[in-house]
Amino acid sequence: MVELYNFTKYKIPQYNKTPLEMIEVLDLNNRIRDFLASKGGLSPNTIKFYEITLRQFNTDNPDMPDLHNLSHWLYSKPWSTNTRAVRYTALKEFYKFCEKVYGDKNLMNLLERPKTEVKPIRSLTLEEVNQFLSLKMKSWHKAFIMLVLDTGLRIGEVMSLKWTNIDWEYSKIVTKGKTGTWVNPVSPEVMELLQQQPRTSDKVFPYSLHGIESMIRRRFDKLGINLPHKGPHMLRHTFARLSIKNGCPLPFVQQSLHHKKLDTTQRYIYLDENDLQNAHNKYSPLNLLRDNKSDNTE
Repeated sequence: MVELYNFTKYKIPQYNKTPLEMIEVLDLNNRIRDFLASKGGLSPNTIKFYEITLRQFNTDNPDMPDLHNLSHWLYSKPWSTNTRAVRYTALKEFYKFCEKVYGDKNLMNLLERPKTEVKPIRSLTLEEVNQFLSLKMKSWHKAFIMLVLDTGLRIGEVMSLKWTNIDWEYSKIVTKGKTGTWVNPVSPEVMELLQQQPRTSDKVFPYSLHGIESMIRRRFDKLGINLPHKGPHMLRHTFARLSIKNGCPLPFVQQSLHHKKLDTTQRYIYLDENDLQNAHNKYSPLNLLRDNKSDNTE
């Protein structure tokens, strides 16, 4: 039995509007439309997820629900813990928007965020990266793939990348977002690939998200690499995972990934069996004693 939030002390917010004005304000469909329109700066995948969540929410709740119905919708669905958590995030962003635009009470502030299961993030090995890049591909395909592997940029950030964001003199990419200005150093071979791309648009990669996702999935399928997700985001995971595995300081990875919180970056810190074996061989006290004895006998 799902325990719902105790809403007995909640007071219905007062609106200084006429009944006719309230009909328009309380129309959930209009609010969702305006909310999605305000999120143009987010990645296409994020906007798509927001829309799917909110349309389902709208189907089950034609009008803005009270706290009881909101809580019941969020906590009684047969979703996984992670799905429930991301849907909570979508609703929280939506209610934050409604609070700012319509002056509503943000009911999501009264609901506790669902706990999530922290799972290791799978990425490509260095050998798999080499196999992936050895495939025959168009120049812009290789430039796109190598840029993500080299910088860890989000797919949406690469797709919205403009030529003016590239600092050719100092080999870096400078982007500005809501959380500030981000700088990503770029390797020489990637800068060379970028310079070879035709400038037919103000964007470096004026292609569709669907086309890019299909291009990358086809290459994963061709190599027969077994991955839970074969989209372009796997390249970003690979940048983070291999950077950390090779001893890169965590704050550098955090800034490269544009993470506001270090906790988000720490999801990439996990050890597989080979990592455990190598770490044990290198740091076990007994192994160190054995190495010292060998040095003394020589």
